[in-house]
Amino acid sequence: MCPKLHRAATISWAFASWAVVSSAVAPLRSAEAAAPERIPFMKGLTSVRIATSSVGDYETLRTVTDVSDKGYRIVTTGESPADDGDGLIPVDLARSVRAIDQLHSRNVRIAWHTSDRENMTGNVPGISCDIFTELQGTGKAELTYIDVAALAGIATTRAKLKGVVKVIDRKPYTVLVNRKPVALPALHVSGEVSDGDDSEVFEFHVIDDPDNPMMLHARIHDDDARVVSIEFPPPAASLERSLMITEKVELGGLYFKFASATLRPQSDTVLGELASVLKSHPDWRFRIDGHTDAIGSDASNLDLSRRRSAAVRSALVDRFGVAAVQLTTQGFGESEPIDSNDSDAGRARNRRVELVRLNPTGPAAPAKQVAAAVAPAGSACRFGAP
Repeated sequence: MCPKLHRAATISWAFASWAVVSSAVAPLRSAEAAAPERIPFMKGLTSVRIATSSVGDYETLRTVTDVSDKGYRIVTTGESPADDGDGLIPVDLARSVRAIDQLHSRNVRIAWHTSDRENMTGNVPGISCDIFTELQGTGKAELTYIDVAALAGIATTRAKLKGVVKVIDRKPYTVLVNRKPVALPALHVSGEVSDGDDSEVFEFHVIDDPDNPMMLHARIHDDDARVVSIEFPPPAASLERSLMITEKVELGGLYFKFASATLRPQSDTVLGELASVLKSHPDWRFRIDGHTDAIGSDASNLDLSRRRSAAVRSALVDRFGVAAVQLTTQGFGESEPIDSNDSDAGRARNRRVELVRLNPTGPAAPAKQVAAAVAPAGSACRFGAP
């Protein structure tokens, strides 16, 4: 059954988010990532998406900041093209959605503007439960796409485009989940929507799961937006286990401003969890490695990777109280990719921060203790299995 709640651009595109994530910490392994565990939609879920619009391309974060039986709240941050197309401006937008709208509304508005009020009623930033249920059950659904544009700095409804959209196919759609590529079951939907004068083709992909019908991609006229990464803050115990059993750990949940070493506030959750673990193990020593994609010159990427790793160390030491002696830094630029730089998702994987344990044979939890922490009672989990 469809859950009570779920979801999430100047104009910024937004998709509502249901949860599909298990942990933001990814031990580096060569094996393919297993399908993620589904969890309830909850505070802290963050997705990264790339949008292509008539005024430029940009990347934003969507973070769930509150969930209750009355609705939910999502905050969008990042940089977005200015209304006149002249450069990027910072974006910090919030949208609160009522539970009744998320359940039943037929009005889809996936573009926000900085002039919008937070509480908009009668529409959803994705698809409602009713729309999803019809798509999954009958292969089609009626909806109204709210087309907005900026006029004199104010968001204006340009048109209300109504029509029937249909399921084209049911094929997996690959995104990064906890920094690993995962093929999620998806409905590929498309249809013509019109107000009688103008018509457009509205196309989107949505996870084929009634407990998690998250919109992963949407395209209409000159606007195209797609989710490239979904992350969820790990519990401290999960992070601690990963650091105990592997010499190299890739950290999810760290977000930097565009082409910058400035950490976004959304990074504080993972930084806080990591600091808590490190302060509990003062004998542990780690190197923080920064990596970039291949956009830009070798020299600029090397410099950026060094500055980003240093920024993580500074935050842990200066703001979270980790002993400076526990951490060193190094930057590798684009020299050690783990995926292709020819796609959005591949470049997103290559932009990463890793922790390398410098004393892997030093003091650590006894093997039996670690195995007990990794394997729940009654499980047949093999310690160290891929």
